[in-house]
Amino acid sequence: MDSLLKKYWNNYVEPYFNDADQSAQEFKWIYNQHTKSNRFYHGLGHLKFLLTSFEEVKTELISPHLVVIAIFYHASIYNALKKNNEEKSATKAVDTFSVGSMNASDIEKLRYIILATKSHEESEDPDINIFVDMDLAILGSSEIEYEKYCLGVRKEYSIFPEFMYKKGRREVLNYFLAKEEIFKSEYFKTQYEKNAKVNLTKELKQLEN
Repeated sequence: MDSLLKKYWNNYVEPYFNDADQSAQEFKWIYNQHTKSNRFYHGLGHLKFLLTSFEEVKTELISPHLVVIAIFYHASIYNALKKNNEEKSATKAVDTFSVGSMNASDIEKLRYIILATKSHEESEDPDINIFVDMDLAILGSSEIEYEKYCLGVRKEYSIFPEFMYKKGRREVLNYFLAKEEIFKSEYFKTQYEKNAKVNLTKELKQLEN
């Protein structure tokens, strides 16, 4: 098992379980989900990327423990052919922590954090905005990292022929480029906004050729 992921799990997630064995079983499930053969982007690397982003902004968070839990669970159930991955992942998280020591308001907030990754819209909750920005930060990554991300996404949607994939991908890119600002929190606006628009514009031009 991955030592970095296990460290965050032990520090932020395990305290909400009734016993260590239950926590270990759940971590194994999360690990196995993210190492399935269909996970070319939404795998362990995605979790580590988000945890790196978490370290950059954790002092700005109201509920850092919920954000780390959301990192582990937001794509715990993933099928590129389905449109309800976020709902199923949120339900899984709610069901898991409803039987532990997490209070009801935190469970509800965890559900909203995970569901927010479906539309990436702005929220009144700053933690949700930061988490959504963390999830989108790959858009403003280096050219090499962005190309790896694009290849991973294409592989996850490999069942679709090229013309269908390009059409859907162009819609996604235009959706973000039409926004005045992609990111909602000041840190991510400063660090990633400019580069994200460069990356998205470049990919869109490539898809149109």
